Amino acid sequence: GYADNQIRGTAPYTVPDNPYTLEKENSGGDAFDISWAVDTDGNYVDLDVIHFVKVHTAVLGDGGFFGELSTEITGAVAVTPDPSKTGVLDMIVIKSLPQTIKGESFQLEAFAFHKGRRDLDKTIVWSTNLDGAWVNSDNLLTFSASGEITLTASLADMPEIKATVSAELVYNSDPSAIDESQSISIKIYPNPATDHIFISGVERASVEIYSITGNRVLQKQNYSHNQPLAIAHLANGVYIIKVKGQNLIKAVWFIKK
Repeated sequence: GYADNQIRGTAPYTVPDNPYTLEKENSGGDAFDISWAVDTDGNYVDLDVIHFVKVHTAVLGDGGFFGELSTEITGAVAVTPDPSKTGVLDMIVIKSLPQTIKGESFQLEAFAFHKGRRDLDKTIVWSTNLDGAWVNSDNLLTFSASGEITLTASLADMPEIKATVSAELVYNSDPSAIDESQSISIKIYPNPATDHIFISGVERASVEIYSITGNRVLQKQNYSHNQPLAIAHLANGVYIIKVKGQNLIKAVWFIKK
């Protein structure tokens, strides 16, 4: 190996970067929040002070004449509490999307955090820049047009806290087409349907039916393949059926007539 004597960051070094924003702030670096501490069972704990930090290298190997191949820290700074310092403590993380999404729907995943801890009480709202695309309350993206889409997730009570992702949508108008977020095959039949529909290829799944405006109109738990689902009471039109099971999340269009 070799000694890295390059100067890092900018003074004052005791004011770290805010880990909850994308911008590089203050002295830079990779800040750690004491709120991230967990016990041996993975449960969060509230600490007043940290006495010892153990650093594990992420990779270690023989680099030949270059010496040791490893990732190391270039330095560490102990930061004391300073009530005069303020900043953003909330953030949203969106699960990465594939570059291209084909079909008519895709299951999105977004999570709210406060001081690095998952906040289940926060409501996330979505907006899109593409006509014919929308996201319902279950984070299901549905689209009826192709094009480049930018999705923005923000906190309902703090809209300034937001995150964005982009993808290319390729619309498939076949009402029996399924999204590509999973490789498991299911089938909805008959399609179009009048009185009942059936789903093949699932066991003990949760089934929900949504109107084209995103309103849930039917829900059934522990559904297994080829059981009839009564839809005679639904108004004629296009619906989205969402199937959730073990290692499976599918959203499929069907027509009620």
